[in-house]
Amino acid sequence: MVLILIGTGLWVGVSLVAALLCWCVARLRGPVRAGWWRRAGVVLAALLPVHALVLTPLTLGAVGAFLAGTRPDERGYAGPRFGPDGSWQMQSRATLEAATQPGFAPGPHAELRWLTTSDGVRLRAFRIRARGAPCGVAAVLVHGLFRSAFELETVAGILRERGVELLLVELRNHGGSQRSRCTLGRLEAEDVLAGVAELRADPVAAEMPVLLFGVSLGAVAVALAAPRVGDLAGLVLDSPVTDLPATAERMLGTGGEHRPRRIALPQPFRSLTLFALEIWTGTGLDELRPLQALEQVPLPVASLVIAGALDDRVHPDEARRAYTALRAPESRKEFWLVTDAGHGDAWRTEPREYAQRLERLLERIQR
Repeated sequence: MVLILIGTGLWVGVSLVAALLCWCVARLRGPVRAGWWRRAGVVLAALLPVHALVLTPLTLGAVGAFLAGTRPDERGYAGPRFGPDGSWQMQSRATLEAATQPGFAPGPHAELRWLTTSDGVRLRAFRIRARGAPCGVAAVLVHGLFRSAFELETVAGILRERGVELLLVELRNHGGSQRSRCTLGRLEAEDVLAGVAELRADPVAAEMPVLLFGVSLGAVAVALAAPRVGDLAGLVLDSPVTDLPATAERMLGTGGEHRPRRIALPQPFRSLTLFALEIWTGTGLDELRPLQALEQVPLPVASLVIAGALDDRVHPDEARRAYTALRAPESRKEFWLVTDAGHGDAWRTEPREYAQRLERLLERIQR
């Protein structure tokens, strides 16, 4: 409700300024008729529902479409860091806050890549070399909404130690990538495909089977892109959003018992804001159908779908639908429900088990 009050107050202020300017213009032209401000007050009062129910939701929708980006506490992320021996020096929010070294330092273990999508958006990506015994798999990893490649470090580190060639892609509007209109996964799928094209042009990874990893919004982009990846061998969907209208309602709602939200929009403002978001993004929430895309993934593709029992954005049964949509036999796919995990944090709550599940996935890919 706070956002609605702030938004309405701002539009009321704009109306008051406009009324004052009109009064000044009228005053310059001559005497102002008696009762001018009384009539102006009636007009302003009549406009109040318009401010609250139309202009404020449109403003909030525009913010979501054009200003969504990486959360403030990880905007300073410049890329992964490695020790002289090639060990991955995992970063945290504390190290990001205390970081004094600007930019990304390329080396033998990682390099900065710039990608261009089919619709002309420039993306920042990090190409990480495999370590240990090579397994002959190349992976494209994408993060979730409001995040960056920083979110991918733990999973990428697990895969790297098991011989996977990596490309960490920052979605449009996030990290160091170019700003563009957010489309909630529709055009973000092009970001995933740009990452695949980059690996196909890489002399080391060109002939390797491709593994796609996505978490949250990244999982939507991966699901929508997967049917268009010709040599797809593996798929990891962590906290996959399969019902976008329901997830959006939860994100703008009061939250669940596990994680109440500090800022929430009551009805009908929530529905009006989501409708405005659809207008600004040019994407209907119910038009994004990741489940239908997953049904088109070829049968041999090995997959792992991960859900958190405490997830307040994606219910476990919604994540399970992603597992069910994949037509591969039971021997080629796996569903993992993490009892103490929330949204996209299974690798933090169960790091050892997470690594074991990824190992089993790689084994299925190599069969």
